[in-house]
Amino acid sequence: MFSTAATITEPRRQRPQQLLVLLATLMTVLLGGCALVNHETHPSGPSSNPFDSAHPLSDDQAMAQVVDPAKQIVAAADLDGVSGGFSFASCNDQGDPPYRGTATIHFLIQGDPDAYFQKIQDALVSHGWNPGAPPGQIFHGTTLNKDGVTANMSFLPSDHSYGEINLYGECRNMTDHHNDGKTNATNITDQLQVH
Repeated sequence: MFSTAATITEPRRQRPQQLLVLLATLMTVLLGGCALVNHETHPSGPSSNPFDSAHPLSDDQAMAQVVDPAKQIVAAADLDGVSGGFSFASCNDQGDPPYRGTATIHFLIQGDPDAYFQKIQDALVSHGWNPGAPPGQIFHGTTLNKDGVTANMSFLPSDHSYGEINLYGECRNMTDHHNDGKTNATNITDQLQVH
């Protein structure tokens, strides 16, 4: 008598084995790819890497890195109705170091918003700012960068008669700001006022 049981079950036994080989190969490629990352040593001195913790910034340096450009932006773009704040922000989801300094400028929009934002962008470019985000960073809205600082411009979400420029410094402050209150905004309006 002729039996088909051996012919039917043999391919079924090969499928799980083939699937295991395929999964093992896929996992090797995926996990092995992570091990191919090369870390380059940095020359002495600061680098252009915004996450360069080998050359840390003190709290005062991290603050100056964004507050000084904020003052320059207010003056260069001749902004009115200015207010602002400074805080430290962690560069990771855990709230651990490194931190960066962040500054926010609020300003009154004069006339057509698109034309006004373009006027501000043109003024900043004429003062050495580069259009767009630094390489490897993605922002939405009008973005410029200069000397490790990124400026992102948009409407103030709660009041579209005002604009907002957020400045982000480099992730080079290694102080743990978990519990020192410095991640809460400090008013810097008086420093931004053009006298």
